[in-house]
Amino acid sequence: MRKLSLSIPLQIDVCVGPVDFLEVRNAILTAGAPGAPPLSDADQAARSLARMLDEVSGVHAVRAGALIADGRLAASGLVVSAHPARIHAIEAVAPRSFQGFEVVVEPASVLDQLGRVQGTMAAEATASSIAYNDADRRGEAFRFKWLNEEMTLTLHVGPERSWTQLAAFLAGTRERLVSSIYEFHAAHIAGAVSGKLDEGIDLKLVAARQTRNPASGKIAEGDFDRRKTFADWERRHPDNFENIYVPIGRRGLVANSYHIKVSVRDEQDVWLSSGNWKRASQPLIDDADLDDPRATSRAGNREWHVSLSNRKLADLFRNHILEDLRVCRDELGGLLEAVEDPVMVDVPAVLEEAVVLEAVAERVFEPLDIGPRRVRVKPLLTPDRQGKVFTEAVLALIESAEEQLLFQNQYISFAGVTSGNLKVLVDAITRKSRVLEDCRLILRSGGDGFLDDMRALKRNGLDVERCVKRLANTHTKGIVVDGHRVLIGSHNWSSDGVTLNRDASLIFDDREVAAYFLEVFEADWMRANAVKFEALQPEAAPRLAKGDAPPPGFVRMSLAEYLER
Repeated sequence: MRKLSLSIPLQIDVCVGPVDFLEVRNAILTAGAPGAPPLSDADQAARSLARMLDEVSGVHAVRAGALIADGRLAASGLVVSAHPARIHAIEAVAPRSFQGFEVVVEPASVLDQLGRVQGTMAAEATASSIAYNDADRRGEAFRFKWLNEEMTLTLHVGPERSWTQLAAFLAGTRERLVSSIYEFHAAHIAGAVSGKLDEGIDLKLVAARQTRNPASGKIAEGDFDRRKTFADWERRHPDNFENIYVPIGRRGLVANSYHIKVSVRDEQDVWLSSGNWKRASQPLIDDADLDDPRATSRAGNREWHVSLSNRKLADLFRNHILEDLRVCRDELGGLLEAVEDPVMVDVPAVLEEAVVLEAVAERVFEPLDIGPRRVRVKPLLTPDRQGKVFTEAVLALIESAEEQLLFQNQYISFAGVTSGNLKVLVDAITRKSRVLEDCRLILRSGGDGFLDDMRALKRNGLDVERCVKRLANTHTKGIVVDGHRVLIGSHNWSSDGVTLNRDASLIFDDREVAAYFLEVFEADWMRANAVKFEALQPEAAPRLAKGDAPPPGFVRMSLAEYLER
């Protein structure tokens, strides 16, 4: 018997209407992906070089990627990711070229350093499965569906109006507040919450372990002592205050981060945001400076927020947050104070103190009140259905773009990603970037993994020099499509962020809502910096902490603090 193999190109034509754009998702999920073919010559060379250097102390990874030339990503080569303290020793033994490719040795990012603990090549110990109880979250009370409902909205952005609007939301609580938060550190927010507890409201607080006091025990200026304050609230308000820290990992509710920022007030109103309850995201700005863009733009992070009034959305988010609380308390062993130490990072003081300059904002964006009127909106949460709820909806949102696709996020953590939800979503942006005249991305300037991620995006087919700019204080997690649809929320674009961490977003299919955030994006694009690439010098590279104190010239912080800088 003879076998005949044929390669047949597949084309899928999808007609997308102006409203029901999510109907395309099944066709999209089965479509081909862009990017270099697997095991290219450069990939094979990288694997061979990695095997050759496997026994060399301090080598964390070897990757194929574009090398830097005059601040741009140019010809393909091989990049040896090495511990900053071992750069010169590894340069002495690594070849200058290998199988026809130039070889460079660069400081390993903190995430690369985490990937080769005790000689293994495994990534940071994140869970591939978790104890999230999807099976218990069925029926209308937990269902993610499009709503076309009467509601009121207040759209606002930070830093200029973050705290003024959150303060008003908290102050308006009459009876109950159900809050889920990644980082709750700021003393002025704790003061506002404490005042409402004294008035007799009921507060359920589900928090990430990043809310805990720092391992050092030192409370930063402007922050509050969470251990003492929460214990005091529980003592003074035993019947109307309950909080818990969410367990993580394979036996936890999420993989490594309860990253959500959602509060539900009085079973009717929702505050949803990209911003934590910390000073950088909710800065205190003097009244005299509130209308001065030069002052407000330097005060904290660019954040996108929405507060809304709608019973169905409030019920959905409240039900999920209270179920998080119940499961963590009754089944997963959540504690008021977690016991394990966080991963710590030593960051050079010169890097921590460095200021990335961009033009100051030209205007202050005032909140926009909408309604009451009908608004079409879809709520999204991860890790529900292992990220499928989020990925399918956002994939269809991206693919619906016919003229314009705008993306603003802290980062796209794409180095080393070859499959999974993040790969599917990045492939969709890459496809669109090839056919749309207007495809633009704003990413944050910080992070020693930025170069690795841009190399990976470039290899995947994205023209990073054309499409990407950097804005130092952006903490937004948003997408605007054709000036008609917009996603806002807390989802970072990492493998866990779009899959097994807890995050919340909303997709609005509404021109007025989209137009507001489109205007903010355009203002940020005008003041953002074009990408210019350079490798960190070894002495300026962060590294995993060792010993009881950082070396001279370094500042110690948790990995979570470092990644959220």
